[in-house]
Amino acid sequence: MGATGLTFLCGLAIAAPLFRVIPWGVNLGIASFIVGETDRWESGIALMKNARPQNWKIILWEDKVVQANIDRLNACQESVNKSNATESCTIRINPQ
Repeated sequence: MGATGLTFLCGLAIAAPLFRVIPWGVNLGIASFIVGETDRWESGIALMKNARPQNWKIILWEDKVVQANIDRLNACQESVNKSNATESCTIRINPQ
C-alpha cells in the first residue's frame, strides 16, 4: 500500500469518530458538502432521487395534488376537527 492509500485510511480512521462528536448541524453540513449540493435540503433531494427515483416521482406527484387542493383540504380538515368524525373530501386531479 502506498503513501496515498495509507493517508486515506488514516483520514477515515480519524474522520469517523470525529463526525460522531461534532455538533449535529455541522456534521449535516459536512454531509451536504460531500454530496455536492448547496444545502441540506438539496442534499436530501439528491439522495432520495438517486436512491429511489420512482418513489421520488411519487413524492412530486403527491405534492402537486396537495398544493392544487390545499384550500379544499384545509376546509375539510376544519370540518373534521369540528365534527370530530371521519368525513370524505373531494379533491380535483388534473391530467398530467
